[in-house]
Amino acid sequence: MPLFSLFISVVFLYVWFGDVRNAWRLKTSFWRSLPVMFALKALVLIIVSVIAVNFLFSSAILGRNETALLGFSTLLSAAISYTWYTYLRWIDAYEPERRKFLFLAFFLSCVSILLVFPITDYVHSFGFNLNGEPLNDFLYCFVGIGMVEEFVKLLPLLVILFFTDQINEPLDYIIYAAMSALGFAFIENIMYLNSTSLEALTGRLLYASVAHMFFASCIAYPLAVNKLKTGKKFSFLWLIVGFLIAALAHGFYDFWLINEKVNFPILTTIFFLGSLHIFTMMKNNLINSSDFFNDVFKINRNKLKYNLIWSILFVIYVGYFLFALLFGSASANALLLNAAIFHVSTVLYIVITFSSMNFIKGYKAPLRFPLKVFLPKLDAGNDFTNTKLSIKFIALKPFAKAIEIGDEAKGILTSRVVLEGDINWYFLFDEEQERAFLIKPKDLDAGFSKNEIAKITAVELVDTRNLSRLEYKKKDLLIAKHGVAKLIS
Repeated sequence: MPLFSLFISVVFLYVWFGDVRNAWRLKTSFWRSLPVMFALKALVLIIVSVIAVNFLFSSAILGRNETALLGFSTLLSAAISYTWYTYLRWIDAYEPERRKFLFLAFFLSCVSILLVFPITDYVHSFGFNLNGEPLNDFLYCFVGIGMVEEFVKLLPLLVILFFTDQINEPLDYIIYAAMSALGFAFIENIMYLNSTSLEALTGRLLYASVAHMFFASCIAYPLAVNKLKTGKKFSFLWLIVGFLIAALAHGFYDFWLINEKVNFPILTTIFFLGSLHIFTMMKNNLINSSDFFNDVFKINRNKLKYNLIWSILFVIYVGYFLFALLFGSASANALLLNAAIFHVSTVLYIVITFSSMNFIKGYKAPLRFPLKVFLPKLDAGNDFTNTKLSIKFIALKPFAKAIEIGDEAKGILTSRVVLEGDINWYFLFDEEQERAFLIKPKDLDAGFSKNEIAKITAVELVDTRNLSRLEYKKKDLLIAKHGVAKLIS
């Protein structure tokens, strides 16, 4: 795990330096740019927290005060829920949900969690319990944990679906399912934080709460896709399919942590990392399918990334501060060091993956478990739609400089398109020459400039009669050309 944390940290630094480089290229408000401001704020948070804890709380002030511990557990659980609530608000940008209905789903789940206990007792009445045998324990994790908890989390979503008119775009299914999951996790987190004297903070913030949102979304996503295909807001068949998938995923996640005979938590970790990719693709697909999708208004992925990591760090350091109040600076430092060694990779993995979304109207990526599961999702570049370019094509010869070949084009990158599964292409139509191209920047993060050329790859369309397509195959195109592009007014 320490090596994995080091690896993911290097990946994040690569991403951060790329963002800093782009901010420097813009030459405006560099010190107020998102990556620089995040680094400065994070540095201040860390330094101030460590100094305050080690100088003010060298010995425990409160000791193991049960009342204070319960209060701190509730406060930190609320902070965890609020962190993920704000994340959901950031991605629900095209048609934001009204807060009172989001909190209704959250509150209903806080209440419906009480059903877990009588349902679990009923399951136990049949003699169905964990007994250490792998097959029995797997079935119990699937039925006695997965089905029970996912059923309870499903109820608030159904209330919102049938008794309000708030679910009016595909993403809303996941938004309300995730809010229900956060309500469930809020109560559960209080109990775990209290019973572990706050030591479970990082695990509940990064793993449990996120996993609960993913499992609930496994039910919501099929309902949303069915709504897109049929226009019907509810399907009992797809509800059952999604429910079984969610319960199985939940059971699989828990089994490798619970059963002592085949205790193999690395499988839970691998599954969790893969689920982050799938969860991101679910959200991304439903955003792209929204009737409210707006090509002009763009969700700022960098803002999403740095706001999310700042929120996570803030909760962790508040927990560090409160833990020091209870148990002193030495214990708090040991807890923080342990979190840094074992959980920094998860923080960065989640942040990079959750912010790596591609906003392409109408495009739905296939949901696949990633082959490179130990690498966060890194397939998103900046969005250059509505950019007007002047292009000169060039020829590249081995061991020689690029030479101009006299062919030029100009136009606006009107939309993003997908070429053979590659999502980083743009459509450009040259009205004067009546020629259509697909354009891909060589550097997916750097922007275009009036003063500096940017390298691109361009392919011309064979047929210009149907120019409203979203996806293309190589047979639709002429030979690819290299080129350079400049921004024009």
